[in-house]
Amino acid sequence: MRLRFAIATTFIVTLIVIAYGATSGVFEQDTNGYAVINDIAVRRGIDSGYRLIAVDGHDVRRIRGRFVTMVPFALVPPGEHSLTVESKDGNSSKTMLTFVAKLEIGKRYRFELNEDTLSVIEDARL
Repeated sequence: MRLRFAIATTFIVTLIVIAYGATSGVFEQDTNGYAVINDIAVRRGIDSGYRLIAVDGHDVRRIRGRFVTMVPFALVPPGEHSLTVESKDGNSSKTMLTFVAKLEIGKRYRFELNEDTLSVIEDARL
């Protein structure tokens, strides 16, 4: 009887610790001080088909979890930056594009492709 109680208590405490860690940033990196660009996990109907590969000519900094990374969002300092993107499928005639975008601190963005124009828009979806 005591062994069952100890196992059940340990299991419940473990679940509480995992839930707390998942909601307090223990498993994911803090995004304060950055603009976040979601170029990976965008559903098919609104996906631009491009992913961010460089910011101002430097490699993209991405969220990395301590244990598991759910979605590796791009972290970009706020301000005006030169963004370089490449086609996700590689079959496009425009495989790499570079454009300038102004990003604000604490906002989430995604890429949008309208006809032949690629832009960064605020991502209202959470």
